[in-house]
Amino acid sequence: MHIQILQVVKHRKIRSNKDTNGGYGTVNDFGRGMVAVFLKYLKSKSMRFPEILPAYVRAILKRQGHFVTYAQNKLDPNADIVLLQTSIINFYEELGWVDRINRMNPRIKVGFMGGMAMGNPQKYMNRGDFVIVGEIENALLNGDIANFSGLVDAGKVENLDSLPFPDWSHILKWKGGYGLIRTSRGRFLPMLSSRGCPMTCSYYCTYPLVQGKVFRARTPENVVEEIEYLQKQYDMTTVMFRDPIFSLKMERIENICELILKKGLAFSWICETHSRFLTSDLASLMARAGCVSIKLGIESGDLEVMKKSNRAAPDLIYQEEIVRCLEKQGIDVLAFYVLGYFDDMERTILKTIEYAKHLNTYGAQFTIATPYPGTQWYKDLSGNPDKFSLDENLENYTQYHLVYNHPHLSSNDLEHMKSLAYRRYYMRWAYLMKHFLKRL
Repeated sequence: MHIQILQVVKHRKIRSNKDTNGGYGTVNDFGRGMVAVFLKYLKSKSMRFPEILPAYVRAILKRQGHFVTYAQNKLDPNADIVLLQTSIINFYEELGWVDRINRMNPRIKVGFMGGMAMGNPQKYMNRGDFVIVGEIENALLNGDIANFSGLVDAGKVENLDSLPFPDWSHILKWKGGYGLIRTSRGRFLPMLSSRGCPMTCSYYCTYPLVQGKVFRARTPENVVEEIEYLQKQYDMTTVMFRDPIFSLKMERIENICELILKKGLAFSWICETHSRFLTSDLASLMARAGCVSIKLGIESGDLEVMKKSNRAAPDLIYQEEIVRCLEKQGIDVLAFYVLGYFDDMERTILKTIEYAKHLNTYGAQFTIATPYPGTQWYKDLSGNPDKFSLDENLENYTQYHLVYNHPHLSSNDLEHMKSLAYRRYYMRWAYLMKHFLKRL
């Protein structure tokens, strides 16, 4: 059977990726102003990595004997089944392709996979032939894709070691990269060593919605085996672990690092986690095993705002100690901040900006709190439409726009504060001296 994975791409001049944000996708639109425009341009040119979901699907389908092709915005009229990776950032564009497929060849079956369809299957019913609710890898391992119809309740992959390694043969001409992070030259690929997020942010975060709250992890041996496979098969030199919280189980990460060192594997890698799941000893071990950058979810500089937003407030002293420890080990820290929490006001956002400047990490990203369809926050706001008036254009849900009536801030207020954050953070001598001039 000929199965085409069709990736619908709308944003060509802005960096976007459908695997991020729990599979809903993000579009990096940093706002107005010289700094924001420059960062948007820089990320569109230098921060590029392929989606991992199609690579897993290709590996499973090819192992089952299917003929699998991949294309962006180009339909193969001879396909028997077309699989569309759904997202919120390209929602209408993706549905438009379903109509186009039906016009070109109505016998082709169309299926929807990915985070947006998992969280909002009702939006795709009667538009194609089937919608995967759950992880498509599980559906493919336990069923025949030729028989998929309607809502396919796939469930979750319980044993992640049972998955074949992703097939990246469709992107052999694509090297990729992650901005100005000091990575090795060569192919840049994503990896998933675990799935699931048990943290309290499930009220508004899409990761628990899509991957579930139960933490599922691959064994260290299986993770390192894939690293070796990627090096030999695809000339991989840099990996970005896409786990929601990479070091949630710190002993497991120690075992992965020790295996990397034992095998003498030379490559660079990046991950995302929280400061509470790091120690100085672990940071040292990760650096020796090739870690060059860690993305930390800092969120806000106002602890009261975090508590009211169902966020576990960090120990600020320990958080800063971990940041300094990572920097001492030569690991670049990228800090993530969220502006426009429900209880945020101008003064609390300014406090967050000042806290970001105080930490003075290599990178800082400021996004806008967004109630995503399928989350409890979205359901609560949509239950009071007269008061909160949610934006009906789903493609505005990019993490960079206000999409509801905020109780304290207007859309223009937050656009201004977002641009202000980027300008005040990056246009400082303290930043330039620490992160760039000393590296010349």
